[in-house]
Amino acid sequence: HPGFDGRAIALAAVTCQLLALIGVWQSLADCATAITSVHVSDCGHAGFVTLAEEDYQLAALGQVVELHIVGQRLFKLLRK
Repeated sequence: HPGFDGRAIALAAVTCQLLALIGVWQSLADCATAITSVHVSDCGHAGFVTLAEEDYQLAALGQVVELHIVGQRLFKLLRK
């Protein structure tokens, strides 16, 4: 569908878990890229923080998905 958004978004781990509970994540998992760490800093200021999945006993902090693929797959699920 030409109207699907061409951007990518990051989904939090809990969002992926909720999508799995309603049977949607299974259709998206193979096109997702795991977020294993996040580095947060503020340019021009001292200090930073790094978050990692092992700090939270998670397989990933979240997932990145391309919205045009998500749109196509959700549209296909809705047609079933």
